[in-house]
Amino acid sequence: MRDTTEEARALVDIVAKHDAEAARRLSEAMGSPFDPTKFVENGDIWGGMGSLIDCLAMNCPSGRAGRRECEHAVIKLVDALKRSGVSSHMTDRWVGIFRRWEDEGI
Repeated sequence: MRDTTEEARALVDIVAKHDAEAARRLSEAMGSPFDPTKFVENGDIWGGMGSLIDCLAMNCPSGRAGRRECEHAVIKLVDALKRSGVSSHMTDRWVGIFRRWEDEGI
């Protein structure tokens, strides 16, 4: 099982395949070294309309398949963060939405 830093890097790599600007913003927000607590509390990433996650979910340049790949990588990172004891209501909310969309084939 990969640790949170490896999952974070994997998310950036997957997002980069679909949206270079979003990957750049995501990488900057993660910090170096990766700070899981600051990451899950970052409203620019996890906020509502216009947040980075919202934009990936609604406007992925690669279409539905790319969006689903990015969302799945988000789920994996948030699951890894939760296993390490780091979470927030915002990450839980987005992952709940992404899981529901996966289950419903949206």
